[in-house]
Amino acid sequence: MTVKAKVFARIEADQTSGDASWTPMQAKALSLAHGAGVGQCDLVYAREHEIASAGTLSLDLAGALEDGLGGTVVFAELVALQIINQAEDGTANTTVITVGGGSNPFDGFWGTAGDQIVLNPGDGFLIFGSGAAGIGAVAAGTGDILQIANASGAAAKVQVTILGRSA
Repeated sequence: MTVKAKVFARIEADQTSGDASWTPMQAKALSLAHGAGVGQCDLVYAREHEIASAGTLSLDLAGALEDGLGGTVVFAELVALQIINQAEDGTANTTVITVGGGSNPFDGFWGTAGDQIVLNPGDGFLIFGSGAAGIGAVAAGTGDILQIANASGAAAKVQVTILGRSA
């Protein structure tokens, strides 16, 4: 299996005041070749999950996930992580989700193990890094769980995409 991936992030805005206008734009494109080294990835996990009201989704990054072809995905390092608090078909959620924390958490890019980010309905989160350690190493058994917790009130569908390396 060969994996090639592209990650894009772009924010563009228009601002006007009287006769003056300004269009700030920041963009970053990251192309990843197949492999397990710098600037590469060889594993992909992309799935929509439904989390029950007040429920928790615990993704085991070191062996309990399946890729789109049915193979087991065992991440050694993550290169990109995207989480969207909305169904793939655009249906809105009504609850907040919290990403991070839990038992044996993946803490890679977080400042401290157990740190979390809160995503309101429709919000998304994207982080990527193609360097030697990507956005963080996965430590099987002690630092390999990506937890997503749903608030109470309704079930939530979330989109999760992870790019990573096997070594």
